[in-house]
Amino acid sequence: MRTVAIILGGGSGKRMGSRCGRGSRRGSGRNKVLLKLAGRPILEWSLAVFSKHPQVTDILVVARKEDLEEIRELCQGADLGGGKIRDAIEGGAERQDSVANAVQYLSRIGLGPDDRVLIHDGARPLVTRAIIDRCLEQLSDHQVAVPGVPVKETVKKVRDGIVLETVERDQLWAVQTPQSFRFRALQQAHWQARHDGYQGTDDASLAERIGIQVAVFEGDYHNIKVTTPEDLVVAKAYLDSIKGELVMDQSHVDRIANPVIFRVGIGYDVHAFQEGRPLFLGGIQVPSHLGLQGHSDADVLLHAMIDALLGAAGLDDIGNQFPDTDPKFKDIRSTELLRETGLLVSKEGYSLVNIDAVVITQQPRISSYADAIKENIAGILGISPRQIGIKGKTTEGLGFEGRGEGITAQAVASLCRVQE
Repeated sequence: MRTVAIILGGGSGKRMGSRCGRGSRRGSGRNKVLLKLAGRPILEWSLAVFSKHPQVTDILVVARKEDLEEIRELCQGADLGGGKIRDAIEGGAERQDSVANAVQYLSRIGLGPDDRVLIHDGARPLVTRAIIDRCLEQLSDHQVAVPGVPVKETVKKVRDGIVLETVERDQLWAVQTPQSFRFRALQQAHWQARHDGYQGTDDASLAERIGIQVAVFEGDYHNIKVTTPEDLVVAKAYLDSIKGELVMDQSHVDRIANPVIFRVGIGYDVHAFQEGRPLFLGGIQVPSHLGLQGHSDADVLLHAMIDALLGAAGLDDIGNQFPDTDPKFKDIRSTELLRETGLLVSKEGYSLVNIDAVVITQQPRISSYADAIKENIAGILGISPRQIGIKGKTTEGLGFEGRGEGITAQAVASLCRVQE
């Protein structure tokens, strides 16, 4: 009997922020499974555990087209032992499409209907042999089995920010991976979903909807999915605490790397008002009869943020990176400068934790545009709007800003990096 592990390695890392910014300039981000955790790519931790499991016979990695070459090199170069990694194949637009591609691949190589398949998120590096053992044990009595943990927090049903009801949590479980299947059940579930045009939240849900019973067994609260910079810190802290007990063989685990480095930068900018120019703040055009004077579009808020990011990363300031003596920056949108800054910060290995800014002006009222500004900046940097703070302040008529002569902006940025 064959046991195949499908490792999904197609995460874009949007919530990872600028640490994942080396990829698409549209903000899709570098694949988070290629980020380093305690000296090794996140994906390699999962590959090591499955490679060393005695019952796993084959491993198939599914990844985005643009990451295939790098992931294949990782699979070939990693000292994982056993030669179990069969291939890395291209995934689809969604997670379900990626698994469907893997199912088709396994069908072509002749996997039998009763062979076992484990589907695992490559962004869950803390999976253990014990969880895999329980997955396979459950398949003795069930066609599909998934690990999970009882929900500990109080869960409330909410609409428009108002609690509708408190949900009884006695029967609520948070489901994890690897999800285990007899191959016939997996084929049937995906075939029917594709036939019906149905998109599920996980592979087990596809089996549920066609009447296949799904068993749930206790997983591990440590088996987290690394989605945000904070998750990376938590995973690193857990690895520090167990010192290599995670995998079967201590030789797999590198010496635990140095702690996470946090960096903070401050940015400041000021621009005078000028008639006949549009007013840009945070990358959006704000209705105003006055714009700001400058070589670029004079977006004072983005300029302060750019300097904060560059300062936190230890890089030269905005004047050196994008000098106003260079004609190519004449009237350039500051959104492009921010995008380039995100890439520069990412190349230094940093992830954006959060950025907070204050715009000091009598007019316009920043509160009217704060949400739109946060959404715009989040899209440029590939982060969540919740990682951005935007506030507007007046000077009660005092000083440069109070006299309506211009706008000042101040920003603070926090970055983190796992030192290797």
